[in-house]
Amino acid sequence: IGLSMLKAIRALWREGIVHGDLKSNNLVIERKDDGQIYLKVIDYGTCIQDDNIQLNCCCSTDGYVSPELDKDFKLSHKSDIYAVGAILVEIWTGSIKQDDYNKSRSDLLKRIKIIEKEDSELSKLIKKCVHINPKRRPNIYELLDMFKELNEE
Repeated sequence: IGLSMLKAIRALWREGIVHGDLKSNNLVIERKDDGQIYLKVIDYGTCIQDDNIQLNCCCSTDGYVSPELDKDFKLSHKSDIYAVGAILVEIWTGSIKQDDYNKSRSDLLKRIKIIEKEDSELSKLIKKCVHINPKRRPNIYELLDMFKELNEE
């Protein structure tokens, strides 16, 4: 499911699209005739075909919003990567806290520590996604490579 999600987001990025509100509710699972499971990204109401946009307000959902989007209203592909990290935490632990940024981030970091006890490599990957500095987050292509390596182990 995680790999399918990353491929769906890569398809957006290839078109230069920043989703801006990635969350589990905006992902739909589809099973194809070949038996494979695919994830589709939906709800394109906040999508922008550009990168590093200055907004007038935060348009993302609490719990998934990156620090730069919450504080400075800056939306970029790296904002989507932060949301991917939050979604991976939600998939692994069953939920995330959807509250103001500081409470949500604190809960997210606690949940990553829970994941670390079970799968230290996955927790490292997630930590990179939710790094406070967007420049330190991987791009979608790097993230896909890391995720594939993780699945090979």
